[in-house]
Amino acid sequence: MRSLHSKYRSQQEERAQHRQDAEKYEKNITAILSVTTSIDRVAAEQQAHRGEQSRRDDARRLREWLTIVALIVTFAVAGYGIWRTHQDTLVAIEETRHGSEQQHQDTLTALSKTDVTIAALQEQAKVMRGQLDELRVEQRPWLYAS
Repeated sequence: MRSLHSKYRSQQEERAQHRQDAEKYEKNITAILSVTTSIDRVAAEQQAHRGEQSRRDDARRLREWLTIVALIVTFAVAGYGIWRTHQDTLVAIEETRHGSEQQHQDTLTALSKTDVTIAALQEQAKVMRGQLDELRVEQRPWLYAS
């Protein structure tokens, strides 16, 4: 009976050991599932973060390209404005040069007319001096011997 009792005890101990091993196994499985769940959650967060980062990077690249395009357009508009202003300035300079040449020509014409007028006035003054001298001679008292 002793052997039966020891066999029974040994089976009981084996069952207890088996239960303990099963509980350890369940705890290990639960811990592994918990770690796996945490890893999956971290992986999902990382994937979401990568997706968000990728969207931010795409938006940043788009902003950079739009900024570059805006700068190019601004440069083109400013360049055209400068070129157009230069062309207008050249036209204004040419018109001013033509106007000043015309004014110079008009001044020369007026000067030649003035020279002719001065010459005529000088001739008239000479004639009038001659006439004045004659009047003086005629109006001076004459003494006659009688």
